[in-house]
Amino acid sequence: MKNKILKITENVLLIKTIKLSLVSLFSNLLGFFIPVYIAFEYNISKETDSFFLSYNIILFIGVVFSGAVRSVSIPYLQERIGDSFKFNQFVSSVYYITFIFFLVLSIVLSAISYVIYLDTDNVLYWYLFLSTPIILFTVINSFSYGILNSMGQFNVAEMSPFSRAIVIFGMIFMFKGTFGISAVIIGYNLGEFAKFFHLYYVIVRINKIKISLINTKFSLLKEFLIEGSSQILATVISASSPLIDRFVASFLLMGSISLLDYGDKIFVVFNVLLNAFLSILLSQWSKDVISQKFSLKEMNRVIVLIFGISIFLFVCVYFSRDLIVNVLYPKVSVSNRVSIGMILIINMVGFVFNSMSQIVNRAMIALKSTNLMIKTSLIKSIFNIILDIIFANYWGVLGIAYANIGVNLVGLSVNYTLFYRKFKYIKL
Repeated sequence: MKNKILKITENVLLIKTIKLSLVSLFSNLLGFFIPVYIAFEYNISKETDSFFLSYNIILFIGVVFSGAVRSVSIPYLQERIGDSFKFNQFVSSVYYITFIFFLVLSIVLSAISYVIYLDTDNVLYWYLFLSTPIILFTVINSFSYGILNSMGQFNVAEMSPFSRAIVIFGMIFMFKGTFGISAVIIGYNLGEFAKFFHLYYVIVRINKIKISLINTKFSLLKEFLIEGSSQILATVISASSPLIDRFVASFLLMGSISLLDYGDKIFVVFNVLLNAFLSILLSQWSKDVISQKFSLKEMNRVIVLIFGISIFLFVCVYFSRDLIVNVLYPKVSVSNRVSIGMILIINMVGFVFNSMSQIVNRAMIALKSTNLMIKTSLIKSIFNIILDIIFANYWGVLGIAYANIGVNLVGLSVNYTLFYRKFKYIKL
């Protein structure tokens, strides 16, 4: 027994994951309760449906680019970690090109949304207009995560959501009566802005990384942009899944979008834990690829581990779903709470398959084979549309949740098969 405990304490990856998970849980704890607070302050209505749809559109655009910038940058940063000049030069180049591009994109999207709102008077476009700055800061903040993760400062990076959540709660509390649900959107904007300054201070002031326009060399970014573009395209297709779900739900009974969102948000805590592990895993595998130590056997071992943990979490949630939903959403009607509980359980099944698939994705990124993710995402997206329409016709909003199980199972199967075939021809 003593030897087993000693072996566990000597597992560096496990210890890092546990520490980062605890930090992530603490820093994201307030963020986890944001949708709960929204449900407490605002009734399920057409307005909340419009808010959640608009936010998911903005989230879709942000996730498409932020995920690529954060994860794809790590292997390139790891290659330059030993040379401060090259490291600073790469950071400066990515930072400035990202800032300029997404500033322009945010301004354009904001202008388009405002013009459409004036023409249609549809509140959805007003919410989109207010939300567009979130895209800029989400992407910039994601690159800051990548910088800190590549330097092994996982805990420092994961503390930033705490300041963001405080700002959001403050805005809702103080201005819910004045701005209605728009106070939530303003809070998200200011929260991402606060998060930006938090991360920027840590990178520039504490770590002494020199971000300067003079130090940029955009020719260094060719390979990075190619790899990033592959993941962006894959993420565009993959991240469209929640958007497709909400779009199909918009044709169902009023409040269907809100129910989906509340059911999705409950298990965000498990995604926090998974992402903490994935951040460390990607950094480690990037180093292993450089030193030619990456192995398929190791990846399979990690997949089995994640499968076991996610099954355990599913069982825990299955037997406690009523307690969870009743505590978090006391003001929601009993029938809606039952639906939210069912959506939670169904989503947890999908989470089991998706978590294993994410392990394969990190291996692809470490090996700079993100083009494989495009094929998987395209197949998943096609299944998503077909299954959503068929299942929603039979089971309504629950059918959309059922469809995600099939989509994630197909995604895992295709993802692993493509990677396994490719890996046989990769010479590290």
